[in-house]
This record gives sequence, structure tokens and C-alpha cells, in this order.
Amino acid sequence: MNRSMCLIIVGLCIVGTILIAGCAEQTTPEATPAPTEEVTPMVPEITPEEVAPAEETTPGEVTEEATPEVTEEATEEAPPAAGQTDIFGTLETMPEYSTLRDLLVAAGLDQTLSTDEVLASGAQYTLFAPNNGAFSALEEGTEEALMADIENLLTPVLSYHVVEGVYTAEDLQDVTFLDTLEGTRLSVVTVDGGVTVDGIAVVEPDILATNGVIHGIDAVLIPPGMTVTPGGATEEANETSSGY
Repeated sequence: MNRSMCLIIVGLCIVGTILIAGCAEQTTPEATPAPTEEVTPMVPEITPEEVAPAEETTPGEVTEEATPEVTEEATEEAPPAAGQTDIFGTLETMPEYSTLRDLLVAAGLDQTLSTDEVLASGAQYTLFAPNNGAFSALEEGTEEALMADIENLLTPVLSYHVVEGVYTAEDLQDVTFLDTLEGTRLSVVTVDGGVTVDGIAVVEPDILATNGVIHGIDAVLIPPGMTVTPGGATEEANETSSGY
């Protein structure tokens, strides 16, 4: 073998070696990444004492919170408004007539002006009602004198404020006298569209009730011939009011 042939063979061997090495690099498998360590999140430990046990509820059972107790105030009915009850009941809704209301009870006239009596008799009434200011304007001790003699003083005085029958403010303009439960008459006068009884002006007319009407006045009416003082009634008054 000549030298040229040897050089060719050596060159081919070198080329073959290079080709084999290149193919080996292309077929080498990719390296698999090493598995990472799993990190477990830190959860605070809860002891049994820290967890409140759920309240057991029997099916169908209603707890106190679910059914609050209804208080007495919530169930009470609202008092009737003025005009929706009888004369005495209407006075009970009006604080400015509280003194008159108490005196009517003391004299027993609250029953005369109440529904029970009206249903039995069918009577209707007109009440000329002195307000609290009217009683305050009396001489000191006069109210106590009335209470001290209910039969001969308080009852006649209060009865003098009550008329059987219903007389509205418009009706009063057509009359000059009204017979009272006390037995004597009230004088009625119309002045400039307003009405006076025994010279006392009606300041709050036509307070309607189921058994009549109330007219508010700012003075106490005294029956003719009667004089009421802190010491009681005069001799003439005692004679006039006898029989009550």
C-alpha cells in the first residue's frame, strides 16, 4: 500500500470519528430536574378549649332568642281618642280637665256621664266643663270646701254644669236658657258669634263624645243663690241646696 492510500484511510477514519461523536451529542437524553422538596404551610394549632362547642338544638325547639317575650306595654291597647267614648271617658283623654274629672268621681257623677248609665237610660248630655285653670282661679280653700260637703255643695255645683240633651255651639245660639241637672237654669247669650253661659265664655266648644258634647269654660259656675267660700256655703246656699 502506498503512502497516498494510507493518508486517505486515515482521513476517512478521522471524519468518521467526528460524525459519530456529533450523533452521540444529539441523542443524549435531557437531564431530569431533581424533584423539589414540598413545603407544608404552617397552620396554628387550635386546642379544644379555644373552640366553643356549637349549641345543640333539638329539631322543632325554639330558643328564647328566637321567641322574645312580648311585654305588657306592647300588648296594651291605646286609649280611645276624644270623641270615641262617652263624656267621662273623653275627659280622661284631656289632661287640662283632670280636676273636674276627679271631682265628678267624688260626687258620683262620673256614672251619670258614662256609657253604662246612658245605655240604661238612653240619655244624652251637654257638659260645660271648667278647665284646671278655672278651679285654680277659685279663692284658696274653696275646692277643699266643696269636697268637705259633697251632698250639699259639690254635687249641686257640678250638676249645675250639666244639661240633659245635646246642644252644640250652633244650637246654643238659638236658646236663651237651659235647664240643668241641679234644677235651676243657665242663661245663654250669643256675643259676636261666641257663646256665654251665666256670663262665662265658652273657650273650647264642641268636644264631641258618644253620648253628648262638652264645651270647655274657664270659670266655675255657681248655682243662683249659692255662695261658696273657703268656709263652706252661706245660710242662703244651704237653704237653696237642701234636698240634694
